Amino acid sequence: MFSCNNDLSVGSSLVGDQPIEADFTDEIEISAITVPPITRFIGYRNNGAFDKFPYLLGSLDDPNFGQTDATVFVTPRLDTTATIPDFNVSMIDSVVMVLPFDPLGTYGDTTATHLIRVHRIAEDIELASVDTLFADTCIDFEAASIVERSMVPRPRDSVFVFNPSSDTIEAEVAQLRFQLDVDVWQPVLTNPITLLSPQAVVDEVKGYAITSETSSSSVIGLNLRTNNGAQIDVFYTDSVKGVYSLDLSTTSNSSQRREQTSIKHNCYVSDLSGSEVGRTLEDPTAEFNYIEGMEGLNVRYDLSAINDLDDDQFINYGVLEFYVVQDGMEPITQLQAVYIDSLNPNGPILDIQDESVSVFPNDFFNGAIQEVEENGMTLMKYEVIITNHLINLKNGDITTPFLYLRPDFRDLARHSILHSPNHPERPAKLNLIITKP
Repeated sequence: MFSCNNDLSVGSSLVGDQPIEADFTDEIEISAITVPPITRFIGYRNNGAFDKFPYLLGSLDDPNFGQTDATVFVTPRLDTTATIPDFNVSMIDSVVMVLPFDPLGTYGDTTATHLIRVHRIAEDIELASVDTLFADTCIDFEAASIVERSMVPRPRDSVFVFNPSSDTIEAEVAQLRFQLDVDVWQPVLTNPITLLSPQAVVDEVKGYAITSETSSSSVIGLNLRTNNGAQIDVFYTDSVKGVYSLDLSTTSNSSQRREQTSIKHNCYVSDLSGSEVGRTLEDPTAEFNYIEGMEGLNVRYDLSAINDLDDDQFINYGVLEFYVVQDGMEPITQLQAVYIDSLNPNGPILDIQDESVSVFPNDFFNGAIQEVEENGMTLMKYEVIITNHLINLKNGDITTPFLYLRPDFRDLARHSILHSPNHPERPAKLNLIITKP
């Protein structure tokens, strides 16, 4: 590459001969509090674009974050366009629920024993009328389980399954398999009226809740993404052995009939009592702030002190910096910064401009956790660049001083413990570079 090497002054005619003073300051006063999530997390939506992953199952019990139990709900979807065997002639050998693992959902003690139970849903569900289920809302299910299994999940190990089509044992992706009651499914599959619609099948079998009682703090992930093998397999015999499958993962498209859907839902029940979060929630004097995925926690920063800058002071660069407590758990990989328009408090959650200006998401904003060396110590920290957001706040284009930090990907169970601005050794700071002509 070639370029001109001549000296050149750029912008000198704009500034003139007046001196320019450049300052760096980390003395801007900020405060932060841990708050409940500013938006409810969606566990199910009747929309073809809805393909959440992973679906979490198990229980996390942490002295800082309290206890969270995760339950998965599914309903079978009958494909009325497919050829259904005549089960009045064919003999049903077994009915098996297949739930593939999603290794992304593994969090906590990977050696924990899970006592996984399958329960029948107790509610009558109208598929066409169920639009959105939030993750803090569970579906009622029967207390007694219909089948259970105790195991240490290994989400990356293959399982070997009989394939009646090839009459061989074949390796499949890691999955949970539960044998369901043939006596329940026999009358459903032999009734020609029931087999006319997905709703008719759900009216009979209701659907299933999957729970897990864990020996220690642990969750696993289930893969309910479309066409990834979550299904109910009906093994049968007539002249040959065969298998007929009912889907557990397909949600309807808006252009299709809404009753042609399966419900796949994740519910979280949290208890903060006795935890550090429960003790310091919304406490502006706390030394630590807490942020968590699932139906977890956010951190709210008050940046109103930015308005204390003189009118002739210009913000060139602004970044929030805060350290992460290394508690042995995997921290949140990427943070997101958002705000709520004070003139429209019930409106949408807005990304800060620093996040949206980049061609590549988060390149300019950063917000990713990073490892740094300071005074011979290896520390973890986040840097959240908010230059444009601060300029808009100082200019009055943004009227709320509150900035919220939350996980970029809420589906995961990861958490982070952050140093607050009150931490005695390494407090969170708002670092600014400003110029004053």
